[in-house]
Amino acid sequence: MKNNLKKLIVISTLVLIPYSVFSAQLTAKHLINSNGNKNSVEVYLDTEGETINTIEGSVILDGFTKDIIAISTGESLLPLWPNKPSLVESKLSFTGGIPKGINGKSILLFIINLKPSTKDELRILPKDLYVYLNNGNGDSIKVNDRTIFMVKGDTYLESTIPNDTTVPVSFNIDIGKDTNAYEGKYFISFFTTDKESGINHYEVKEGDSDPVLADSPYVLRDQTLNSVVYIIAYDNAGNSKVEKYTPMYKLPMKIKFSIILILSLLLIGAFRNFWIKIIKNKNR
Repeated sequence: MKNNLKKLIVISTLVLIPYSVFSAQLTAKHLINSNGNKNSVEVYLDTEGETINTIEGSVILDGFTKDIIAISTGESLLPLWPNKPSLVESKLSFTGGIPKGINGKSILLFIINLKPSTKDELRILPKDLYVYLNNGNGDSIKVNDRTIFMVKGDTYLESTIPNDTTVPVSFNIDIGKDTNAYEGKYFISFFTTDKESGINHYEVKEGDSDPVLADSPYVLRDQTLNSVVYIIAYDNAGNSKVEKYTPMYKLPMKIKFSIILILSLLLIGAFRNFWIKIIKNKNR
């Protein structure tokens, strides 16, 4: 009886509250440059006022899968892609996320680069696509499954890209390890933006090895964490920004001494406070 009552309350709540309140939206733009030799589809998420940290599921690309050259997450506002966009026949599946959550009407997810000869009308159909709220409860919201129709017509000027002489924005390199991801191996996360032409791609260089094309997160080859790691972010105009992670033992002596000194002072302070509490308790 109690279980039936609970079900009735849940059903009643769903009936009273409009579905649109719970539904995030996908949008897309079909862009072609002024010379007509490049075009792409940019896929965006509208969280409908909610703060989310993950999107997971798939979409159906109707009628233009043969025209796809590549799918890029390099400019995505979601820095983590445990499952990068993967196309099987017409079904594009993916899982992306951002640790601290994000809220917005036009959150760029990924860009689908197409052949110049792509037909004028394109369609994307969300299928079993969900976003997860950044509320610590793992609550999910189903993305509205309405079909997205795009008509070729939005243009951008390719001539604006060569005028970009500004390097991408500085960024941090975060090292992580999770027993439930990447077979428990160390990985790095990184993300940046470019205010003019946009991020094109990233490269990772470990120690003396050659740079390799990479996305975030990236599983480190050197699992001993003894190698200096360089991340090079390139924008669409060819400008680059290099950030570096230096292992502890390779840090300059002054920095090592400063770190040890700070830790020592913190330990001394904690030990002092501990003994003060003991003395006070004895005097009571």
